[in-house]
Amino acid sequence: MAVWHRKIIIAFLALLFLLAQGSCKLNSRYKTLDEAIAKDMPYEVKEIIHIEKLPDHAIVLYRTPVELPNVSGVDTIAVAFMYGNDEIGWKNDGPKGWSHYENNDMTLFIETAAYSYEYEDDEVRDRIQVVFGQMHNTDIKKVKVAGTDKDYVDTDIIQTVSGRYYFKVGKYQIVQGLSEDGEVLHQQGG
Repeated sequence: MAVWHRKIIIAFLALLFLLAQGSCKLNSRYKTLDEAIAKDMPYEVKEIIHIEKLPDHAIVLYRTPVELPNVSGVDTIAVAFMYGNDEIGWKNDGPKGWSHYENNDMTLFIETAAYSYEYEDDEVRDRIQVVFGQMHNTDIKKVKVAGTDKDYVDTDIIQTVSGRYYFKVGKYQIVQGLSEDGEVLHQQGG
């Protein structure tokens, strides 16, 4: 066998090895949700605000530092859609980004994930959307959300040492911040 044949075979085997390593990394799962959160988040997790468990998914609402040139000491909130369970393991399936903007009353973020993992044809079978944000105005005591039908429902309010947050799974585009007596103090979306 010529030397150049051996070099081609060695290069081909090395390429196969590297592809196999990358494939293993892409399909790697962690045994527990806690381990996946600790090792598979795209950004630093300063605080876990809320974990919403769904069948074969968990949505993690967390606080992370803003990483921009000339910006320091500012945090934002983000979500991670974790796929799996304790039998098959867990992995972070996105989103792998965050948004940040300032608002004196409250912030609004909407994230959607499309899943197809249960099916061999990789066709999108399920979409999960979540609406979430932080309340800055202390007069806001309740948060309601609505979809295009304008049928408002209450959100979960989560109080932590870093602030007050709201969170709701579903296809909602409108968010209202209300006073104790139900007066709309702030509205976004729609």
